[in-house]
Amino acid sequence: MPAPPAPPGERPASAGAAGALILTAVGLALTAGAMLLIPEASRHLDDSSRFGMAVFGVANIITALGFIALALGVLRGRNGARITSFVVFGFAMLFNLCLGGIMLAVGDAQELPWQAVTFTVAQFALLFIDLAVIITLCMGDSSRWFTAMSRARRAGAL
Repeated sequence: MPAPPAPPGERPASAGAAGALILTAVGLALTAGAMLLIPEASRHLDDSSRFGMAVFGVANIITALGFIALALGVLRGRNGARITSFVVFGFAMLFNLCLGGIMLAVGDAQELPWQAVTFTVAQFALLFIDLAVIITLCMGDSSRWFTAMSRARRAGAL
């Protein structure tokens, strides 16, 4: 009979930082989503553009709720949440880079300058948070802890 797995130990700072960064991304995504739902932000647009902004705003809010689930999984040491975070935040990085670039290239700040600037800054802040989440989850101590947590769960120690 093989020896029982070693206890996983305390959560490393890098895994805690990843969870905190994910929750920070939640706050920014909720802010960006709410900004798209402000009625005055779409008063100069036609109906189909207003609908698009509303759909994107609601999608941003739903995505933020999914990020909360990922943060909880990461903070609990779930390796599946860690792997899912790599994929989700990799795609989020690309999305935020593209959207931030589009906002800089064609954003019309004439009508509502503070919303356009705030939304663009939020998108680029999310880009760097996405990168930081991926880096902190790849760090050695974080990776070893997630592996140890996974082994302990499989062995029934947790």
